[in-house]
Amino acid sequence: MTELASYEFGKVEGGFSTLGERALETVLPQGVTIQKFQSQLASGEYVLLSDAPVTPALKSTTNSMGDKVWQVNPDAESSFSPEAKSALTSRTKAKGFTSRSGSESQAPAEAPYTPEPKVEEKQEKPAQDYEYLFEVACSEEVLASEVGCQFALGKTPKEASVVSWETKLSDTGTIFSAKATDDTPRKLIAKVASAEKGVSNQPPVKLKPKGTDAVREAFIPVIPALQLGDRLGFPTEGYFYHFHEKKLVQEYKILGEGRWAFQATRSTSFSLNNEQGLNKYQGAILLYWKIDSKVVIDQHLIYLDSPITIEQLGNVNDQWLSEHGVMIDVPSLLDAKKATTASKKPYKPKTYNAPVDVVYDHKERLLNGSTLKAINNERLLESGLPVVNIKKLPNNKLTIGVFFDGTGNNLENDKYKEGRGNASRTNVARLFEAYPEKEGEIVKIYVSGVGTLDFDSLEEAIKAIDNDEDMELTGMATGSWDFFGDSDAFDKWTSLIGALRSITKSLEETGHYENINHIEFDVFGFSRGAALARHFVNAANVGFPDYNSPVPPPKPSHGPRHHPHRRQKQDQFSVDVVPHLLSSEHTRAGRRCHYYIDKSRSVSVRFVGLFDTVGSFGIPGDNDEDGFNLVLSPSSAETVYHITAHHEYRENFPLTSLKIDGGLAENFFEEVYPGAHADVGGGYPSMSQYGKKGLPEHLDFPINDTYNRELLKTTKHIGLQPRDMYMLARREEKFWDKEVQKNFKNPTQYGRVKNVGNTLYYYRLQPINNGLQGLAQERMRQQGAIAGIQWQMSNYEMPQDFNKHPEFSSLNAKLLAIEPGQVNASHWESEIAPNKLLWIHRPHDPLINPGFSNIRAALANDVNRDSKGNMYREIFDNE
Repeated sequence: MTELASYEFGKVEGGFSTLGERALETVLPQGVTIQKFQSQLASGEYVLLSDAPVTPALKSTTNSMGDKVWQVNPDAESSFSPEAKSALTSRTKAKGFTSRSGSESQAPAEAPYTPEPKVEEKQEKPAQDYEYLFEVACSEEVLASEVGCQFALGKTPKEASVVSWETKLSDTGTIFSAKATDDTPRKLIAKVASAEKGVSNQPPVKLKPKGTDAVREAFIPVIPALQLGDRLGFPTEGYFYHFHEKKLVQEYKILGEGRWAFQATRSTSFSLNNEQGLNKYQGAILLYWKIDSKVVIDQHLIYLDSPITIEQLGNVNDQWLSEHGVMIDVPSLLDAKKATTASKKPYKPKTYNAPVDVVYDHKERLLNGSTLKAINNERLLESGLPVVNIKKLPNNKLTIGVFFDGTGNNLENDKYKEGRGNASRTNVARLFEAYPEKEGEIVKIYVSGVGTLDFDSLEEAIKAIDNDEDMELTGMATGSWDFFGDSDAFDKWTSLIGALRSITKSLEETGHYENINHIEFDVFGFSRGAALARHFVNAANVGFPDYNSPVPPPKPSHGPRHHPHRRQKQDQFSVDVVPHLLSSEHTRAGRRCHYYIDKSRSVSVRFVGLFDTVGSFGIPGDNDEDGFNLVLSPSSAETVYHITAHHEYRENFPLTSLKIDGGLAENFFEEVYPGAHADVGGGYPSMSQYGKKGLPEHLDFPINDTYNRELLKTTKHIGLQPRDMYMLARREEKFWDKEVQKNFKNPTQYGRVKNVGNTLYYYRLQPINNGLQGLAQERMRQQGAIAGIQWQMSNYEMPQDFNKHPEFSSLNAKLLAIEPGQVNASHWESEIAPNKLLWIHRPHDPLINPGFSNIRAALANDVNRDSKGNMYREIFDNE
């Protein structure tokens, strides 16, 4: 306030509270928030100057003595505190002007005696019979806030410069019109204060008789942006250049220090001066639309990291312009401006983009590993101006897809079992196969499920699978305690560490790694694999290892001469997440950090896809995850998508939800799909596997652990002894099996008879198809694509039974059309109900059908029941 000069009184902004965040950020003092800045403006600590204030804080009038009097504008009074209004009034007095507030009168100083001037005859003003009109493709307010220039018609020998314009709305923006006394062609000037901008350097414009309403010149403001990967961002350093007919129209210098606004410099097409900019920060660049009624075609927008040189300026050609920027197509720009509804997601940036299309979710201020401001808020584009994609930057990002399979699931082993076993590939495995790879840019890692063993050769795997030696029981049961094998969660984490190191070594050998400054993860998981996926997200956010910066091993103690403080200094580096990514690839993952965090590469998680998260580490069924951290915060990843199983009730399979007290973060999505745990995550055999003969002996015939048992009848035999009942059941089963096979042929079913006490129970074994898992698989593929994953559809396979039943395809189409995060039982129960016996597995089936229960089944698959005997699922919150 104390620095306010008299010539600046008319530039004081009184409508700062109505300005958008983008406009204010361009003038923010360093380290000051927008809210704090607005408070400082209201208190008078700062004043905001603008060449075209939205609401001027001060208005001037002429008093009866002919003196200029400044007063606080009544329309702006509410923006200032009483102290600020008083200070404004005092400041105008201090500069030699009389002043008064809109609500408080000030007594003017007594005027000195001045002789009355001689009365002169007033000459009649010449008639304003001519007019000039031009158009700008935005509102007057947007022009003032985003571009900040004012227009004038240059003077002629007969008439002074014309600066007064009338405006009216047009279909595209605003038409400006001015009147003049003669039709002499004159210059159309766009200026900031007294400085002309480069768009003024065009031939004189033509005036027409009043009433012609001919718009011969027009301009269109655009927001410049750069592309990194599949997203646009605003550069926070560098220079923009506007060329027309290969001549420089205007140079713009980006403010830097994290700010993405820019200002016009005083460089011209003949000389360079980028040190001194015009006193206006801009968010948009004014381009030509029409000159002399013709649409302008030969103009370019250019971006350079460093200022253009005189040599470059003197040798501009089509190749150079194409290399560093984009040729402007005005009709395409106007089409982009008209768009009011967003395009279908995922949106891939075009050259000309509607503002509704380019906003995306991104938790950080800057785009990953770059100096580009992320367009992560609609307020950044509230002007409604089209966004021009000037150029695509080199991709210095490495994207890694990490896939954690479920307990007992193993891609290579299960692929073999699809032809000779009782399992199939899970959704995680199938999505892994379809995840894209691109040299130096996109890689993927698969981590087999806890409890399973990986083999070095197919022959070794086949032998182990056929002999039922491809899984470890303790790893399966506890997840994290496998004392006799290599299948628990820490073993799987160790294999992950090795895979990460293998990737970086390969990139180092090809020379790609040194150029990478950001690592982005897509993470998927099912069951305990979903739990590991959540832990991985937390570990990745701690940091990625710097393989060139190993942590020195602690020195052993050597008695009294040992220096405990030196030992402490060596041991002090650690992280809270265990296991982490900083372990050596040569040792079992644990607490110790073998590498420091890589400070030269940032890390983010783009998409997390979870199928029915079950932790159950250590003692199954409780909420103690044995040190693994399943809690995800909203800042953990850009998008977290969780598909849960509606028909899962087992004690050892509690769900760890994304919800807290029933609520979800904005970027978290959780849906309920039909089926038990593996109906959602996958892994059940197809119908063709049930009746196969010649399978390994341990599988029985038919494979007996995944069909449902349907009770058809019972008979009582009072008085028979247990041994007699057993023998009777064996005899009855032979006849019953033949009868069931005769009556149930599509598919072939089998009969079983069990005796409990003096009752015989007659069952048919109902094969369940595995098509249901395809619904969740398709939903996750869809959501991954929305997040930006470009799946390799040639490698994408659906479960075998999915494509054999058109009912799945129609239900799938219905569910895919529902908004993300909204699918629940009401969306699918009408289709599921008539097919429940054929589609939904009951892993707890032996426990609810007399004669089939045993200790192993009870330990693994016992269900939760409430006080009324109803089955339910235990659900833990994300905390």
